[in-house]
Amino acid sequence: MSRKNRKVEVVTEIPARGHSLGGFILTIFFLVAIFYVGVFLACRTDGFRSYAEDFLERHLGVPVHVKRIQATPSLKLVLTGVVTEGGSRKGTPGYRVREAIVQWSVMNKLLSRGGALSALELKGFGVSFAPGQSGEWEPSALAKLGSWVAEWGRFDLAAPAAVTVQGDLPATEEADKKPAPSTRSEMWDRINLSISDGEMSWWDADKRELASVSGVRFEITPIRLPNRKMTHYFLTLDSAQIGTQRSVRDFTFEMLKMASNSIVITCTGEWGSTPD
Repeated sequence: MSRKNRKVEVVTEIPARGHSLGGFILTIFFLVAIFYVGVFLACRTDGFRSYAEDFLERHLGVPVHVKRIQATPSLKLVLTGVVTEGGSRKGTPGYRVREAIVQWSVMNKLLSRGGALSALELKGFGVSFAPGQSGEWEPSALAKLGSWVAEWGRFDLAAPAAVTVQGDLPATEEADKKPAPSTRSEMWDRINLSISDGEMSWWDADKRELASVSGVRFEITPIRLPNRKMTHYFLTLDSAQIGTQRSVRDFTFEMLKMASNSIVITCTGEWGSTPD
């Protein structure tokens, strides 16, 4: 047989296994796309905003109002106009946030690294601390952040005395009306936290200001190495007023915390007395 008459058979049939694999991948892609679009649209509804308010109330222990919630293309949540009861009243515990950006990580949950929350960015953050009935600063879910600022800034604030509730209801019955926060203080060591344009203030039981800070920038960055865990803290304050006699300006604090010890890298500021 000559080469010109030789026939060449071309196999064009794709094995059934290839069809199955391609169909499976296409189905998964389609389901992921539906889930993505569903979550993206659900985040914009009033029902999801109410759910977020209830979630924050359970974890922070105080009723919370959120003006608006949006989702970015990467499904980060952007909360605008977050405020609690007493968040704008002097001498009353509460907080307010102009904008909060929340980032989630399913891998954190699967790898047992705590909750699904992986990063939190707070812009225009203000918190007012006041004594609570248990002899701790409230809002208690944020007390750890406040204690770090007061300790590193050398505010020398004494632990608050327990507040006795005035009125017809006993103190324990009055406390039962408020939701107990479920946020644990060690959570702040496990997530990437960024606070900008922040303000903090501490008040006594008579609504007298003990200390206040403005221009707060606070960053917490967990560092995970193969055989070691570390946390980097960076804090700056534009100004702080401690009582009526002491103040500090242009304060900077930086620390690297490890399991066995902590290394203070920077602690500088212009401390002085308040002019009469």
